[in-house]
Amino acid sequence: MVYKTRAWTTDRNLHLSELSYVEGSSPAKYDKVLIGRSIFDYMHPDDIARIRSNMLTSSGDYRVFRGAICRFLLGDGITIVEEISGSPVFDDAGRFAGYRGTARMIGGIALDSLETSVPPLETVYAR
Repeated sequence: MVYKTRAWTTDRNLHLSELSYVEGSSPAKYDKVLIGRSIFDYMHPDDIARIRSNMLTSSGDYRVFRGAICRFLLGDGITIVEEISGSPVFDDAGRFAGYRGTARMIGGIALDSLETSVPPLETVYAR
């Protein structure tokens, strides 16, 4: 994992359609897995409800969200922690067309090794 910030885009079904790297380089191995999948497919199960509530108003409308901290389980024993923000995109008829956003890596951990660059989750969530 070498990127710091990436931009992401979803379709109306919240499937990733584009990933681009603003700072750092692409971990291309994971991009191939993520494109076309729901943003929730690799998200830690404990984070999904919280992120959904950040994305939706109480009436179910999509909204801008900022600074949401979540974990992604990428396989190979890799978990990354990101701060994500996003804005809904609407087509010319005013229908929801997807999201555009950014993700800033806070840290990553390889569970099959003792090396870690992620702060304790209590510290991350306290931020």
